[in-house]
Amino acid sequence: MHAAPLLDQLELERLAKEFGDAIPEDELSVASLQGYLLRNKTRPRECVQEVQEWVVKERETRAKIKKEKEEVRLLHTMKPRLTLFLFASFPFSFC
Repeated sequence: MHAAPLLDQLELERLAKEFGDAIPEDELSVASLQGYLLRNKTRPRECVQEVQEWVVKERETRAKIKKEKEEVRLLHTMKPRLTLFLFASFPFSFC
């Protein structure tokens, strides 16, 4: 296991400020933020350097998930209509 580097008080405060400034308010879940911090717990400087890129990726992931959910919702609402359309469009007999 790797140990986190020792940081002096000034650097720690600077990193905390930079990190806090990079996190948008009321946009990311606590769980996703906590996951990012845990993955980077031994890399405080890199964690701060890479946080803006991570925020962009989180936004892209959330947008993709939202789009996929909407597509599934539309598919479920259209399925009964499509079945009815196909049933009515093709004449056939049960005799």
